Amino acid sequence: MIEKLISAIKARDYEAVTRCFADSTDVRFVDYCPLHVGLENVFLYGSRSVEMFFRDKLYNGTYGILEEQIDSERSATYFAQYSGRYCFVRMTIEAQTPDGLILKAVVRPE
Repeated sequence: MIEKLISAIKARDYEAVTRCFADSTDVRFVDYCPLHVGLENVFLYGSRSVEMFFRDKLYNGTYGILEEQIDSERSATYFAQYSGRYCFVRMTIEAQTPDGLILKAVVRPE
């Protein structure tokens, strides 16, 4: 699922990003990296929040991924772009549904 999620973000396809996550209020997406480039960290709760966040950030081009490397089925490293500033990060899928949809994804500085 990490490959699908990374590909969807790179393609700026928020609908494909949304399909990677379970349709649930239990979904979590946490990004601890924006603080390292002078922005506020991201804490999203629920699949609708994930959809709205990525729709906004991918549409206006303020969030992106460069030079990604898939490290495992649940982990990838890449340069994350936050409003024109970059940070080297690791995204990890920490929880999934039995059918493989994401329940919790966390992005941390690498």
